[in-house]
Amino acid sequence: MHRALIGLGANLGDRQQTLAFAVQRLREAAGILLEESWWRETAAVGGPSGQPAFLNGAVTVATLLPPKPLLSVLQSIELELGRQRTERWGARVVDLDLLLYDDVVLDSDELKLPHPRMAFRRFVLEPAAEIAADMVHPTTGWTVGRLFAHLSAALPHLAIAGLPGAGKTRLAKRLAEQSGSRLILDPAADELNADLISRRAALLQRAGWPPDRWTICDFWFDQALAEATVHADGNVHHEIENAWRTRRKEVMPPKLLAVLEPHHGRALPESSDRTLRAIGELARRPDQGPVVWLSSERFEEAVAELLAALQAMR
Repeated sequence: MHRALIGLGANLGDRQQTLAFAVQRLREAAGILLEESWWRETAAVGGPSGQPAFLNGAVTVATLLPPKPLLSVLQSIELELGRQRTERWGARVVDLDLLLYDDVVLDSDELKLPHPRMAFRRFVLEPAAEIAADMVHPTTGWTVGRLFAHLSAALPHLAIAGLPGAGKTRLAKRLAEQSGSRLILDPAADELNADLISRRAALLQRAGWPPDRWTICDFWFDQALAEATVHADGNVHHEIENAWRTRRKEVMPPKLLAVLEPHHGRALPESSDRTLRAIGELARRPDQGPVVWLSSERFEEAVAELLAALQAMR
């Protein structure tokens, strides 16, 4: 048997009755219902304004179904209850999301596991942590309980990483403007060196970090290490790494890291490709926490995704 974590939500009609019916249908069609969270009322995140509040919760099931057939069961229950997919993040009769399936990682057009946004959505993590705190989110290596603790305790800092020219500054400025957040811009530098590391660290000091207002940075402190790996010679690389290790403990880590990637299939110069891969390796370290991967060539989509993420992490 496999253990699956499923998120449920509804903000139209008789929400309580709809969700109770969905849970019953899961019990009949998906396997053995293991745990069920309390229902929580939350404001709608993203999508059109003026939506009714959601009821959200989570269940775990023990199932023999593989991931994609289990997804088909969830979609059939949605259809049975009248779900119509007409508008992204719009109001809905019911929403059933397959969040985790054992420690499976899957990336297809049909299904992505773990759910790509669960690690930075309070309305998902809070009920999930109630019933499945021990389940591991396989791409971060963190348990659901740890992810929720991070969401509750980490100070609001969004860092944006990516290749030069990816649009980090433009994105950071737009987000700060639309969300009323504090903005920190990367100090301009002609070359990567230990002095730049120190100047960046000075901007990201933990002391005095605003606890109730998002700070958005158009750079990620750790990206310098990835860039040095590719672009710096031995001595400079050593100096940069030493400066990074010395100053990193002073720096406020991001509550959420956004990585801007080129469109899939786009050919990159070898040095850019190596840099992007080095950024990805650092972003996937066990101490990093939640990361959202966005296309650098879909600017408005990136803005919408991150504005929703800022709202969902409150």
